[in-house]
Amino acid sequence: MNLQKDSVTLFPAGRYYVKIAAALLVLLSCSVQKADACPQDEEITFIHIGDTHYNTRSDDYQEQRERFSRTIEIMNRIPGTPYPEELGGSVGTPFGVFVVGDLTESRQSDFDSFVEDWGLKGGDGLLDFPVYEGAGNHDGPSSTHPGGYVRRAIIERNPERPHLASLSENELHYSLDYKGVHFVQLNEYAGPENDIRYPGNPAYNRKGRAYGNPAELSLQFLEKTLSENVGNSGRPVVILQHYGFDGWPLSPWGDELAWWTEEHALRLWETIAGYNVIAILVGHGHNHSILDWNGIPVFQMDSYRGFGVYRIRDGELVRVVRNLEDDSWGEVSRGYSTSVFAGRPEELVQGPYMVYRDDPSEMTLLWRTDREMEVELRWGRTGFQFESGEKLASPVDNEYNLYRAVLTDLDPNARYTYQLKMGEKYELGMFYSAPDHNADRVKFMIYGSTAAGKTDHESISSALYDKIFDDPAYHSFLLHTGNWVPRVSSISSWDVNYFFYGSEKPYPAYIHKRMPVMGPVGHESGTSLAEKLFPYNYAEGPWYSFRYGPVHVTVIDPFSDLEEGSPQYEWLVNDLDSAEAPWSIVVAGSDLSDGKGHSESTHVYEAVSHICGEYGVDLLIGRSSEGYSRGRVGNTEYVGIGAGQYLPGPGSHRMYFATVQVEDGILSLQVFNDKGEAVPTLELKE
Repeated sequence: MNLQKDSVTLFPAGRYYVKIAAALLVLLSCSVQKADACPQDEEITFIHIGDTHYNTRSDDYQEQRERFSRTIEIMNRIPGTPYPEELGGSVGTPFGVFVVGDLTESRQSDFDSFVEDWGLKGGDGLLDFPVYEGAGNHDGPSSTHPGGYVRRAIIERNPERPHLASLSENELHYSLDYKGVHFVQLNEYAGPENDIRYPGNPAYNRKGRAYGNPAELSLQFLEKTLSENVGNSGRPVVILQHYGFDGWPLSPWGDELAWWTEEHALRLWETIAGYNVIAILVGHGHNHSILDWNGIPVFQMDSYRGFGVYRIRDGELVRVVRNLEDDSWGEVSRGYSTSVFAGRPEELVQGPYMVYRDDPSEMTLLWRTDREMEVELRWGRTGFQFESGEKLASPVDNEYNLYRAVLTDLDPNARYTYQLKMGEKYELGMFYSAPDHNADRVKFMIYGSTAAGKTDHESISSALYDKIFDDPAYHSFLLHTGNWVPRVSSISSWDVNYFFYGSEKPYPAYIHKRMPVMGPVGHESGTSLAEKLFPYNYAEGPWYSFRYGPVHVTVIDPFSDLEEGSPQYEWLVNDLDSAEAPWSIVVAGSDLSDGKGHSESTHVYEAVSHICGEYGVDLLIGRSSEGYSRGRVGNTEYVGIGAGQYLPGPGSHRMYFATVQVEDGILSLQVFNDKGEAVPTLELKE
């Protein structure tokens, strides 16, 4: 059964009928889930603790065992205990205890001690309730590593867990269904990598995951279990992992070092978008803090001072800390709704996306909403703390509700995260500011012809998405070769075909909010709409240039006059003559593979061939009707990137993209198809 949220529109107008429809959706969805996945009137109780660190070689090992024996004794006595007076009622029987990582110091004897104390299903150890543990960074290497005993032991235990809903393919990660709530155990953290350490790219100042262990495809499992076990039901979801979202796990001892990275956290946000994630339970930090991560409470617990008792009832999630020292109640935290729905605000139609205007200390952020509203924008360099600045933004164009915010005083080549808040909903993004003009290296990517179709655009954007994870040095800027959307004067065409408004897997949107997209507006130059959407630092017409480290990029308009004496011609020769970067690239926005084809191609080919030669242009970039083409225009190397038809029938294309690396006096250009398969490389030397 595939139930869509839009189904509520089948009912008569009015808030009352919408509520009835939403309730029916949940009940119908529950009918195809397991029995204990359906909502119950009774409350739900569970316990959360972290970082037990069993260590059989420690001098205080016996003292440690006694401490956990007492902790478990207090947990066993907790049912029926009156809550603090401000809550009222008594503690129900916990359906389980969640231990969120760093169970041990990685040895088999450590985990054997953990199992002896905590058991598995309840009553088979000291604990009366089932235990749902996950591995942390102290629990040894990955499950496939010879030393990964703890994770392999967890894999052996997982099939026997009560209320089990699903297992990951490697059976390390698991999910539970209990009385309408879906719990997902991701072990160390949410991430797409498997048996390799996420390297980042220190040479380009791109943070790597320098500590801990691979995620073992936990993010892929999260996506799968949410799709298959939650779907459009709107059921509450609780996520468990070891690392939190504060400064410690994101940047423990320096800006380029981390247990997990902002890129991991942003991909987690994109995965849970649209789902009702009511809480994330973490450890690692050895404290009892609560962090609001874009509307989602992140609860952190340690094992030394206490544990958290959680109650879900009447649409509210409550956590109360139970102090271990004197077996008393500690901090009471309430007011957390069981209806959160993470992710993109419904009002957000385009973006957020970026434009770079040739100043490394600035980045222009844009977005469009379906109505006029005040939007809160925050940004910063420290994780997702947004400490650098904030502002309230209103539309700069009331016809389209288009917003534009210039972030200033940026450090060069630095990572920034940002947040848009619209009402009670959030959207997140992340970018790297441009390097200083004297930088001697850069990497960037090229694509184009996104008007070929949504399927092709999504496919190529997915490949770009993978590329910037494999090597985040490509998280810089993206060069577009033109032909952006099918109907250039239609705002809805931009909404749907370029910004992927309303799409289930909007890979283009994931790319847009990570880096500025630069390029010629191509045949869009006949409209003012494209220039509103992409306010580059235009000259007298839709042509401009920018410096990005060692590369000077000149963008020309193939639909404007390029004859000698014309405004664009005069600007072009002056721009190239004054360019001081070691490398010069011209982007033409036309297919110049043979100087023939579209009406603009011949005059562009003739105009630029001698200009590029005279001013020493290293590389000329345009589109290609074949998807990829290569040749020479005069004395300048030419590469065309776009979409070429490869299957019979309308709308069947194969799109190509290219990566460019400039380093050590060499410019290397590698072309890939949308499957990530490489074709021959171009290499130029200074």
